[in-house]
Amino acid sequence: MSVSAGIRMSRNHTKPSRAKLLALVTNWLELPQSKSNGGWAPVDKKDLEALYFILVGLIVRHWGMDADGDVPLEFAVIDRTKEYDPGFEPMPYPMRDGGGLFDDGPTNAKRLEQEERRFRVAMMNLSIATGQVNDVYRMMEHFKAEIKKAAEAKP
Repeated sequence: MSVSAGIRMSRNHTKPSRAKLLALVTNWLELPQSKSNGGWAPVDKKDLEALYFILVGLIVRHWGMDADGDVPLEFAVIDRTKEYDPGFEPMPYPMRDGGGLFDDGPTNAKRLEQEERRFRVAMMNLSIATGQVNDVYRMMEHFKAEIKKAAEAKP
């Protein structure tokens, strides 16, 4: 597992025993608490890693894994002192009922409704990403102008 500021759930975890999971939670709760000085308390990388393994352990213990080591629930732990949640909406799957175009199954109207929902979510996510790219670009242009201005001011 690689850990940056935030952690996204990975695959192929082992199912912890109840005792191991309780020990992880107890040990995590006994770690020294970070203190806030009015803003957010600092987030320690070890605390973040320990929380990650607790959450994974709870998920794997409750729902189990499929043959590929996947679980039916995913999460991301975001250290907001270093990163922010981009706010993307999870994409719905296409209909998974196995009904072919002319088979028994959901009607084409129901399929169209599902695909329209998927389209709206994709467009919303694209809009969010476009806004973020625009914000980053504007900041880069601002800093380029400041650097150029400072260079021109030098004798």
